[in-house]
Amino acid sequence: MVEFKFKQTAPWLGMGQKIDTEYSADARAKLRALMIFVDFPNCRACDAEAPYNGTTYYKEILAEDGLRAMAAVSDGRIDLTIDCADGWYTMPKDDAEYKMERVITYEIHAAYIADACDVCADDYDLDDYDIFYVVPVKGSAVPYSPTLVSRKYPVCGQRNKSGLCVTFGADMHFRKGLLLAHETGHILGLPDYYSYQCERGGDFAKCGGWSLMGLIEGFAPDWFLYDKWRLGFVPDERVEVLDGIGEFEVKLAFADEDEGKTLVLIPAEETRAYAVEVRMASGLDEKLAKYGGRGIILYEMDGTRSGGYDCLNVIPKAGSEEFYGKLNARECREFVLDGESVSHGGVTVTLEGETAKITIERE
Repeated sequence: MVEFKFKQTAPWLGMGQKIDTEYSADARAKLRALMIFVDFPNCRACDAEAPYNGTTYYKEILAEDGLRAMAAVSDGRIDLTIDCADGWYTMPKDDAEYKMERVITYEIHAAYIADACDVCADDYDLDDYDIFYVVPVKGSAVPYSPTLVSRKYPVCGQRNKSGLCVTFGADMHFRKGLLLAHETGHILGLPDYYSYQCERGGDFAKCGGWSLMGLIEGFAPDWFLYDKWRLGFVPDERVEVLDGIGEFEVKLAFADEDEGKTLVLIPAEETRAYAVEVRMASGLDEKLAKYGGRGIILYEMDGTRSGGYDCLNVIPKAGSEEFYGKLNARECREFVLDGESVSHGGVTVTLEGETAKITIERE
């Protein structure tokens, strides 16, 4: 592993180079998931309209589309299979009794997961699986899709248990496989990049439209290369660490066959660092064609902050500095094209052809 002097002190999912696999799944391992489909005594699948009364629809939008999304964000390197139940399992309580609202407590979530564990216990032993996906019938009172990341301390039902569980909600119907990739990102140890506590409309003021761990339907939803690297999806030979002050030139690789680096890491303080990464209009990031197609971004990482509390900050390029910390996820002011620059915190990066010219000073 490349030596990168950057420390996470935040207690929860954050920016640390080493993922805590005591709690999270190991992205480098062969992972097996189970997906079950649940309805409720007051909201039965048999009463839903087609195609929502069968399981095929949910398999297509989540399992199949989700595996495609996971292949994209991992550059084809993740080894994940999803076994899907054939039919429906009925939860013991009406949907509203679970109180699965937008913001829930651990206890509320655990109670729902425990019942989901038990309703499929006759058919499945969850100890045989790394990840547990629970999918409710359309029309049920489960609006969003929280995730449990607690491999070390699983939620236990009477007959089954799970510590890595995604409980999908109504947002699955429009986010589809990208939602599975977002929630599975948490399972693998990645944080949220949108803000939990902010003024109305400021959820994505720090991450903009970059990474589906921020805005799932953003203009560039592919995972940050730093995240891919720490999960094992970017090889070390594509990474450069600049530890010191001065002027540096780094040859970049904009295609798989090119020689050069795709990710440059710059330690600033013990718990603060910057990353420069290559981005192109391809795959999940095809919408970047609208903004120039090929370039770089600079972002700041804060090891003292957990996910949802501004642990990552994408820096607007020169000429748009007034938008620092005020990004608009529907507009792109951060994509640095050939001949342009970006600067923050004593780090200045200029893209010249396939070379990143980087000046590092200490503030």
